Amino acid sequence: LENLAPFPVLLLVAALAGFGGGNFASSMTNISFFFPAARKGAALGLNAAGGNLGTAAVQFVVPFVVVWGAATATTPNLPAAGWIFVPAALLAALLAWRFMDNLTMAANDGRSMRRAARMPHTWLLSLLYIGTFGSFIGFAGVFPKLLHDALPAEGLKLAFLGALVGSLSRPLGGIAADRVGGWVVTVVSFLAMAVGAGGAVIALRTN
Repeated sequence: LENLAPFPVLLLVAALAGFGGGNFASSMTNISFFFPAARKGAALGLNAAGGNLGTAAVQFVVPFVVVWGAATATTPNLPAAGWIFVPAALLAALLAWRFMDNLTMAANDGRSMRRAARMPHTWLLSLLYIGTFGSFIGFAGVFPKLLHDALPAEGLKLAFLGALVGSLSRPLGGIAADRVGGWVVTVVSFLAMAVGAGGAVIALRTN
C-alpha cells in the first residue's frame, strides 16, 4: 500500500478521467443531429454501444496487462493499466481533430441553457439518464466483484461479459424505441433493472 499514489492524486486522476464521460456525452449529442427523428434511437444506440464497449474491453484486457511480467516481478504491473489508455486516447483525439464534423446549427448558448434549466422536462430527463446510464456504470463496476465472490476461481475471467452484453443490447433498445416509443422502452428498462437488482440481492442473501 505504501507504493500507492496519495489520495489527492487519485482524486485528480478521477476528475481527469471524467473527460472521457464528457466526450461520450458530447458524441451522443453530436450524432443526433445527423439522423431524422424516426432513426435517432438506432443511431444513438449504435453510438452508445461503441462507446460502452470500452468498459468491456478494459475489464477484459487490463487484468492481463496487470499480471503481465508477474513471472519476473514480485508485484503485479499496476502502472501498465494506466499506460494502455494513453495511445488510445491520443488516437481518438487525432481522429476527432481530423475527421469529426462540426455542427454549425448548434452552439453553446448560455441563455438557452438557463431556459432549459427552468423546464421540468430537463430535470426529468436528467433523472432518467442517471437512472439508466448511471445504473449501467454501477452494474458494470460491481459485476466483477459479485462474480469473484460467487465464483472465486473463474469470476474475474468472465467479468467483462456484463458490460459486453449491456453494450451490445443498446442498439436493440434504440431500434425498439424508434418502433414503439422511447417512453415504453424506458419503463421496461427500469422494470428490468429493478427485477435484476432484486434478484442479485436475493442471490447474495442466499449465498
